[in-house]
Amino acid sequence: MSESLRPRPGGSPARRDARVMTLAPSRWGTLALLPAALVAVLLFSVVCALPARAEPSRSGPVDPGTGFPAWLGDSEGLRLEPCFVGANCSAIVPDPSRPPSAPGNIGDRVVYWSASAEMTTRGGGRALLQLTKQGGFLPAAGPKDDARQVVSRIRIQVDNLVPGAAYKVTHPYGVETFLDVDGGRRSIDFTEDVGCIQAPCSEFAAGLNGRVDPWLAWDTLGAPAGGPPAGYVGDPAIPHEVTGSPFSDADGARQNYFEIEGPDVGGPGVDVVRTDLFRVEGKLAGLAAFADPKGGLHGGVRSVTLAASDPDAEIFYTTDGTEPTARSTPYEGPFDVASSTTLKFVALGEAGPAGDRPRSPVVTETYHVD
Repeated sequence: MSESLRPRPGGSPARRDARVMTLAPSRWGTLALLPAALVAVLLFSVVCALPARAEPSRSGPVDPGTGFPAWLGDSEGLRLEPCFVGANCSAIVPDPSRPPSAPGNIGDRVVYWSASAEMTTRGGGRALLQLTKQGGFLPAAGPKDDARQVVSRIRIQVDNLVPGAAYKVTHPYGVETFLDVDGGRRSIDFTEDVGCIQAPCSEFAAGLNGRVDPWLAWDTLGAPAGGPPAGYVGDPAIPHEVTGSPFSDADGARQNYFEIEGPDVGGPGVDVVRTDLFRVEGKLAGLAAFADPKGGLHGGVRSVTLAASDPDAEIFYTTDGTEPTARSTPYEGPFDVASSTTLKFVALGEAGPAGDRPRSPVVTETYHVD
């Protein structure tokens, strides 16, 4: 069984002295009320028992530069690439002037998509909902090939609740009820991670499961005005209303919001706090092409494999330094580089209604062969 749930270090997905019930209408059913130390096991079992969806999540080919998928897709067909560089991306690349690569020029996380919402709770506390689909490296393993993972995460943290009371948290991917909570900071501290939990992680399929699907986007995505920045599904700097929750609440409204119900959650006599504003990050996947191995100094003949982020795209290449076009040599399989060579290649997608073909940036790899 490939799916796994990794509790946060030192605890279960909820505080150890609380009890939690998870509800996700029409898809997830109900978990019995049990000590939180057992919730990780139950959530793991529920994830593994889910029936197959009509259109499962997908991932693109692995980028040999980073070792992570070129894109991830949700069950609605939305494809997002790693958000490495730009004002609308939160991941840190040590040297933005060079392509991301691992090890060396990649941070500790690779963000494909994220959405977060915040509210104020009693006594000036904070309520935080974090939803992510991101890549990273297993703890203590570092950027090793077999330590890469993709994780689907739901995190809920709430401060300053009434000790011993019960609270219900509604969010786009379900409902959690927390019983007998602590007071003070992190009265609720819940994390559900679904993905590979122990190296070697031979594939990324485990992280494509979990409740976080399909992904939220600004509710103005695709609108003629007021939409997110071009090429993105949101802007993490701007809280905005969203769409995408697969669930409806008791009133028939989609759960595109973050709500907490319970005694004095918002202050004396305020038993409900709610927001429908989310900070959303996600970069629409463009067509890209890759070479494996990459250029550099190589000893002896090397076999070179080319790939595109869209498996249906065609790749054309040259080895004489000229720019590749649709009339250049079509890539049909791995080929040998036996002497120092400048390889240039481009991927062309299927033609659209107007006859135009999506085109990747031209990639240049220079091989120095001893």
